[in-house]
Amino acid sequence: MLLLCTALSLSAAAQEKQPTSITQSDFEMILQKTVGQSVAIQMADGLLLQGTVISNEVKYECLQVCIVRSIEEPTMLLHISKRFDKDHATVYSGKLMTEQTVHFFSASAEGRVSLQSKPHTEVLQDCSLH
Repeated sequence: MLLLCTALSLSAAAQEKQPTSITQSDFEMILQKTVGQSVAIQMADGLLLQGTVISNEVKYECLQVCIVRSIEEPTMLLHISKRFDKDHATVYSGKLMTEQTVHFFSASAEGRVSLQSKPHTEVLQDCSLH
């Protein structure tokens, strides 16, 4: 899992969209899982994320959200969503959140999935009281 974080963090340095091994079929496979089921998804060449579904909910009839927690690194969460746009086309997106970085996945109309990474501090607000 450390290798996965390192590999994804290397692409984060560029702060630009990068290709990934995840496909829309992978998104759909994850969204079909129920809470407690295991998931194994190829994140990049030779990098496999293994986890357990901790939440899978359909909201507002046009949004489904699934969250997977890594087995090897419990603080790593994969968040996948499927929604329908105004033209009723399916739109997939996701985030892989680690303690240092948030990796955003987005799918193009052609079905290609790209990855854009940002440091954790740019995405999540510090909620500590000073």
